[in-house]
Amino acid sequence: MGKITYLSIVLVLITSCTGRNQEKSLTEPSKITSRLNDEVFDCNDKAFNLIEKSKAVQQSLKDSLLAEAISLIDDCLKQDSSFVSYYVNKANAFYNLNKFNGAIVALEDGFNYTNHPSLLFTIGILYEKEGDNTKASVYFTNALTRYDSLLSTGNYTPSDEINREYVKLMLYGKRKTIEDLKDRKKMGENKERVKFLIDAIEPLTKDQIISSTFN
Repeated sequence: MGKITYLSIVLVLITSCTGRNQEKSLTEPSKITSRLNDEVFDCNDKAFNLIEKSKAVQQSLKDSLLAEAISLIDDCLKQDSSFVSYYVNKANAFYNLNKFNGAIVALEDGFNYTNHPSLLFTIGILYEKEGDNTKASVYFTNALTRYDSLLSTGNYTPSDEINREYVKLMLYGKRKTIEDLKDRKKMGENKERVKFLIDAIEPLTKDQIISSTFN
């Protein structure tokens, strides 16, 4: 089973992670029809491992490993274009090759195929990393709208709920995000559910989310 990076238990689709149990339980967004079979996971694991390996080698070999990961993912996508983690790992490889535009295109392509808001969220974080707060805000706002729509269908996972709160944290800050959750509890929402979301938000800062993405 692939390694799991910081925050990946919740942000499975944002950080590059290939833990199969987590993928099966957390990546079930609307319009995704991926078979999630062993072949899909094996391909994703191989790409992820190449990206991880690239972090511990010299620059010339690093670039070669990342290029290999991108090529492998392109082959994977020919078999199944609906698996969100392919696009995340492809963007990760491009970003670590210092090809920012390639990373953005990979995530936008992923959103066009899967309609999953986490990919918009990830684009927003990459713009934050580049210091473009205006574009980041546009993508965060779009991601929040998409998460609201997804949650209204009832066809979502706990990670979708949490990621929605992370988007709000990026847009409005931790204090307002938690205050809004407490207001939801006062309005009669399930206390345990609200506590679950607050517990996910409280330990993190905006800077931690930004710095932990694609490192």
